[in-house]
Amino acid sequence: MFTALVFLQTRLFWNRVRVQIRRLRQPKYLAGTIAGAAYVYFFLIRGLLSNNRSTGTQSPQLAGLGPEWATLIEVGAALMLVTVAAAAWLFPTKRASLDFTEAEIAFLFPAPISRTGLIHYRIARSQIPLLFGSFIMTLFSGRLLQGGQAWMHWMGWWLILATLELHRLGAAFTRTRLMDRGVTSARRRLLVLGVLALLAVAFWTWARLSLTAPTSEDLADLSRLAGYLEHTARSGPWFWLLLLPRCILRPMLASSAGSFALALPPAAGLVAVLYVWVMRSQVAFEEATIEQARARAKALASLRSGHWQTAARVKRRGAPFHLAPLGCRPIALLWKNLISMGMAFTPRFWVAMAAMAVVGTMFMKQFMPQSVGLKIVGLLPVALVPMLFLVVPQILTMDLRQDLAMIDTLKTYPLRGWHLVLGEVLAPVAVLTAVQCLCLAWGVAFFPDFEASHGPSLSERLAIGIALAIAAPGLNMISLLIHNAAILLFPGWARVGPGQARGFEAMGRSILVMIAQITALGLALVLPAGAFAALFFIVGPLWASWTVVLPIGALAALVLMAFEAYAALRMLGDWFERMDISTELRTLDTTAA
Repeated sequence: MFTALVFLQTRLFWNRVRVQIRRLRQPKYLAGTIAGAAYVYFFLIRGLLSNNRSTGTQSPQLAGLGPEWATLIEVGAALMLVTVAAAAWLFPTKRASLDFTEAEIAFLFPAPISRTGLIHYRIARSQIPLLFGSFIMTLFSGRLLQGGQAWMHWMGWWLILATLELHRLGAAFTRTRLMDRGVTSARRRLLVLGVLALLAVAFWTWARLSLTAPTSEDLADLSRLAGYLEHTARSGPWFWLLLLPRCILRPMLASSAGSFALALPPAAGLVAVLYVWVMRSQVAFEEATIEQARARAKALASLRSGHWQTAARVKRRGAPFHLAPLGCRPIALLWKNLISMGMAFTPRFWVAMAAMAVVGTMFMKQFMPQSVGLKIVGLLPVALVPMLFLVVPQILTMDLRQDLAMIDTLKTYPLRGWHLVLGEVLAPVAVLTAVQCLCLAWGVAFFPDFEASHGPSLSERLAIGIALAIAAPGLNMISLLIHNAAILLFPGWARVGPGQARGFEAMGRSILVMIAQITALGLALVLPAGAFAALFFIVGPLWASWTVVLPIGALAALVLMAFEAYAALRMLGDWFERMDISTELRTLDTTAA
């Protein structure tokens, strides 16, 4: 039976590779694969190769950082592992299930294989993605090309991922055992929170007795703070609290074969203990696994048929605003798309995020006024603004990119073509503009003061922020209209449902589309940018301050962008009205097949 299972996995992998290679016969898939491979080589592999040749092998203390930083990074990673482990006990509410497909269920469950054998098969099959994920983490951490140390880091990452996977399975089995004994999810969460609270009280008491509080000198800058935390992590309760997760991290952070050999036995021993725990705590998982496979198959069928609303169980949430029975028709699509965005785009979420950012920044201003971290926090909006204007519009797909699979339903709406396109893009434009304005307000308020070179004053920052906020709606509207135009022109490249491109192919197609969209955006902004430059450089000298001309120029650019957006809406509306439904649905079905 073991030989048959190995044969099954080998054939599945080989057939998946054959399907991907066969897709390369089509030019659009071949172009995407070539572009993706070129991107990975020129922007990742070549940079790693040149960096390795120029700097040589780096120590695990991250080249230039002191030992206190290495310990601080280790402690931070250990805290993350503890958080992930605690989440496995708090949040899940369902019974334990294993990730089997319907085909595997039909083949394996009636076969003469014990429950232990099925668990062994599931654990063995999961090692393939774990090894691949370890390779990717080793590559992106820059340690794959460090001479003879690559295998140590690869093995270290595998130990971390395998530990998390085994702990997840063991926690799922134990939760199911508690359910069988009448312990509800609420009682279990209260029990876990009570244990965590007792540990926190004991830790706090121990820390007050054995540790010294940080002084003002310790909080003066990040380097001294790192030294204080490094000293704290080596003694007292921190050492024992994070002992197990640090044992798991040590092989990945080893600097030599000797240190790796010393760190490997504790980590491997912990993995072995988790494996024994999983085997001994196994419960009946067949019914939950079958139900999970049915739900997944139903979701895939819904995506193939275009009914994306039933593809996932979305938590019910209230409407963003009251939708009147009569009124402007595009507002109905705005209302619908705001609901589909989920809880991450509600006003309450962003108000909470803004409050946390303001409180954290004010705390740093009060206790670490000269620290590098405060300058980084103040400069963070400057780095986020370009991403919000160029990258995020590709992520907010709650427009025609989301509804294209329902083109037959969209055609039946009592809306003119350009009204429908306008209603589809209103939601991402509104959300993106609101987030950009919050980011600009953050930058205006907390932009750092540099001693060496005088930075912009508050009035100058305010003028720049107001100008960008004025131009933001027009920029977002044009950018999102370009994305939707690409979908209407090339519906075969739309990412709808299963069977879509993956790997190099998907990456390459995204790169090609992004280049074309950025080029189109640049051409569309030539006229508004010219009007802004004319007002700023011609009319500007007539004013006493450029801070007055800057918002006026942005307003003129916004007016021109509004005219361009209206023309684009009318054009896209005509394209949508002339679309042949049968042809486009056949194109989408071929893409998803």
